Amino acid sequence: MSDMKMLNPEDQVQEHSKLKIKLYEKVLEGHLPVLLLSKSIRNVIVCEPFAGPGRYDDGTEGSPVVARNTIEKVKNHPTVKKIEGQKQVKLYLNEGVKKFAEKLSAEINDSESVKIVNNKADDFLRKCLQHREFISAYNQKFFFIDPFGYSESSVADYSILSDIFHLPQSESMFFIPVSHIQRFISGESKQGEPARKFLEWRGIRQSYKSPREISNEIVESFRKDGFFCYDFELSAGSNKYYIYYIGQHMYGADKFIAAKDKVIISEREEKDKYSLFLEMEKEIYYDWMIQEFIKILTPFIIEFRTNKEIYDFAIRNGFSSKVANEALKMCKNDITVDLLIDKAKKHCFYVNWCNFKNSQPAKIRIKWKGKNE
Repeated sequence: MSDMKMLNPEDQVQEHSKLKIKLYEKVLEGHLPVLLLSKSIRNVIVCEPFAGPGRYDDGTEGSPVVARNTIEKVKNHPTVKKIEGQKQVKLYLNEGVKKFAEKLSAEINDSESVKIVNNKADDFLRKCLQHREFISAYNQKFFFIDPFGYSESSVADYSILSDIFHLPQSESMFFIPVSHIQRFISGESKQGEPARKFLEWRGIRQSYKSPREISNEIVESFRKDGFFCYDFELSAGSNKYYIYYIGQHMYGADKFIAAKDKVIISEREEKDKYSLFLEMEKEIYYDWMIQEFIKILTPFIIEFRTNKEIYDFAIRNGFSSKVANEALKMCKNDITVDLLIDKAKKHCFYVNWCNFKNSQPAKIRIKWKGKNE
């Protein structure tokens, strides 16, 4: 994307930015170990086109430092360390403002596994699209696209993002200030050119909508392009911002959904850390998620569905494999379970990635029988 109006990234970190970085950390924590253990992945590349200075003035770690620390923690995990010929995790950090790039270089040492670049974001992304490490289908790419502000962007910039999202084995987290777009649609904002171009890029009509409705349309537009896409709402006063997961792989989507649930729980813990009912509140959240999944699951399993079909259904509807399995346990007296292979067990539902992969046969099939059958 082209130059952005700067919201000073050195200032004290805002709450919605903390939440955004925490989600990024949880996604890396959950996904990196599996990628490093995968036989089909050679190396992993984590890339930030808008890296910032690395640390806020109040001492809070920015996304580059969090990414660097998370990568090191995962690589030093005993299970990952014992792998012979350990895969590389490369961290590419681009910062377009020279003084922030210098601060970033002082915060994080440039090395074989960490590359710090001072280019405009659109130029940096163009180079990524031509680099063999990014083009290779054997390397997993993860982009954290988090501009500091929102101003003029050309149609060409958005086509660059489309190419980034379509790179083989590519996943992205993409921050969009949806309230700014909503104000343009409603006529409140005169600085509407970037919003207009974004709406054109995603094929969204400029009729009046709430930020939530706009975000739903953004998600749907990416899904129509064949991506797994989910949003996570961030509030800053009356403003509603969203960070989007955009990926090509179901397992990455599962990890994002699980990370999202963890962040929501951890935020509740932080706000209510002195509450005597903290564990109960966590259970209430998961129970709510389970009940929401059951609402859409029951019509889906009116006819027999395999464990693989149920996993696919859960992820595409934004529910983690954990929630799907807990929902099936809750419904165990209202479902019929048929075993499809000799080693399968009726009390195991096998709704997870390991049992979904193409090499795995369906182990069970499930049908809703209802309480009165």
